[in-house]
Amino acid sequence: MLGHMDSIKRGEVLVIAATNRLGSLDPALTRPGRFDKSIAFFHPKEDGRKSILRIHTSKWKRGKEGHHLDDIAKRTEGYTGADLEQLCRQTFLCAIRRQFPNQGSDKIVRSEYENFDVLQEDWNTALKTIKPNKTTASVNAGKALNTPGISKLISGIQKEILQKLSPFLGYTEQISGIKSFLVWDSGASQSRSALDTFIIPSLIGSAELKETRTFTLGEGKVDSSSLTTVIGQVLSCQQPAILYIPRIDKIDEKFAPGDMITPRLFLEHLESLRGEDVVVLASSSCPASELTDELRPIFKGILDSRSYKLRPLQKTEIREFFVPNPILEDKFPCLLDRVECLTKDFSIYDILDIKAELSQACADKGKDDDVALVLSTILDNFAGNKLTLH
Repeated sequence: MLGHMDSIKRGEVLVIAATNRLGSLDPALTRPGRFDKSIAFFHPKEDGRKSILRIHTSKWKRGKEGHHLDDIAKRTEGYTGADLEQLCRQTFLCAIRRQFPNQGSDKIVRSEYENFDVLQEDWNTALKTIKPNKTTASVNAGKALNTPGISKLISGIQKEILQKLSPFLGYTEQISGIKSFLVWDSGASQSRSALDTFIIPSLIGSAELKETRTFTLGEGKVDSSSLTTVIGQVLSCQQPAILYIPRIDKIDEKFAPGDMITPRLFLEHLESLRGEDVVVLASSSCPASELTDELRPIFKGILDSRSYKLRPLQKTEIREFFVPNPILEDKFPCLLDRVECLTKDFSIYDILDIKAELSQACADKGKDDDVALVLSTILDNFAGNKLTLH
């Protein structure tokens, strides 16, 4: 086929191709220059979803509550036309089962169909089973931080990031390119990184970003199909949005093997966000200056205006994290001073580990003197291990 295409004289024949499985195509067919123009059709926006739902419910009897299409259109972001058709069918079946629980659909006469309504609960039941087909985008409203006290420990860092990030949120005429922001920490290259576990999830879930939709790309493998799907969902979002890309410095390692996705294709999709009310928020284990040649320009800013380096925890932050323990606060304030001194270069995970052992020691030991001895031993062990690692 490629040989025949190459033999066609330019201007005599117009070759038009279509696919819904971009990742399955031979790279030779999609290399630059093979087709002069490439057009991507993204998932329908809210108005489009409502129109599709209206088509598939046009023959339904409209009851007092209507068909709830406005609400369903808002709740089905990322659904294709085929997904919405399947959702309507499933909703109708849920309505049948609800009103005729002891009859099969083949035993219900036509006149009975005309006397029942499709209710909101039928849509809700159907939405639990009908999900968007092959989408790897995740809409993230921020993860709850279950570790006690962690919010207080990182609240200062969160405020600093928000202060630098705020100029990029909302529509800004001054920024003509891609709105982007990089949060980096050299410790993110370790197996445990607080950046993507605590810092950014807490940031996304903060009250300041409650009106912003967040989409995540790159938590697992990334192929051309999932990339197109995620970008399409971001573009179809009718409100300010954040596209969160964890460890963007390792994004090429997340590309699915055998797929046609390349760093160039990845960058082209990000370029489609230029001028949109979308912020590309990424984490990294290195500064923007050390990213690849393709990614470096995205996060290039004046005086690091597009980036934030994760700083060490301050003494006051560490002290406030340990203070809720009454034994520490009332009986052994000197131990808190040791905690501050010994942990100034520790990571957030180190602080959490120390807090866990201290809490366990306080719970197990009854005498204050025993507790003091155990706490001192824990601090010495952690400090010694840290020095050994360095």
